[in-house]
Amino acid sequence: MPKVLSLRKIQRKKKVDSTHPRSRKARQIQRSIDREDRLKKERKIREKRRDIQVSRSIYFKSVVELENIKKLSLEELNKLIERYIHRNDSKMEDSSSSDLHPRHSSKKEALKQVFYNEQDEYKNGFYVPDLTDQENVLALKNWTGNYNDLHTLKFILVKKKDP
Repeated sequence: MPKVLSLRKIQRKKKVDSTHPRSRKARQIQRSIDREDRLKKERKIREKRRDIQVSRSIYFKSVVELENIKKLSLEELNKLIERYIHRNDSKMEDSSSSDLHPRHSSKKEALKQVFYNEQDEYKNGFYVPDLTDQENVLALKNWTGNYNDLHTLKFILVKKKDP
């Protein structure tokens, strides 16, 4: 199996400008550039997924602490997820009532898109901390908000029940 060289290692060996466009070296450089672009794209997707997971966990932690929850049933957890999904409804209503400023329409559209994405995710399976387990609720209360400590919590997929 050939070694996968990074773009920096290839550029150190020889100047990029001095290669012929159809040479093996040019193809090697192009492969390494494409690989770095692909890795950057995958890193952004991973970071976005991580940020969503952390923000959800922070929301559920704040609800657990404010309402002093010890353990929830699955129905109560579904209601809490519905509350989470509808958390931006007041902002969307405020922006729709003040349509005098079209510059806020992009914020309104972004909030709508987040709402629809979360609704779709809830139908297929919403990834949340397991609040049906008392030990996990206690671990969530003790969680510092750091992503690196998130592995100490148990997560479950909760699907929306059809009415």
